[in-house]
Amino acid sequence: MMPLAQSLKRIKKNKTMGYIKTFVLGIATAYGIYYLTKKRPDGTSLLDDIKDNPSLFLNIAKNFAEDEAVDILKRTIARKVLF
Repeated sequence: MMPLAQSLKRIKKNKTMGYIKTFVLGIATAYGIYYLTKKRPDGTSLLDDIKDNPSLFLNIAKNFAEDEAVDILKRTIARKVLF
């Protein structure tokens, strides 16, 4: 059994890490929204492109996800064959 002081210290540390993770996720989200809505010299943004042609971006994302899944499966199979 852990002494009370050690367990309180551990809880405080985990709580601080939770705040840091939340802070970092907030910054990443804010930057992503900024990047999507940032206007280019022609006055349009990436978000405007996505709204104009969503099927193109969905196909790009789908192909990327499929390629990543295939790569992960290949690495998993290769790892199992080696061991």
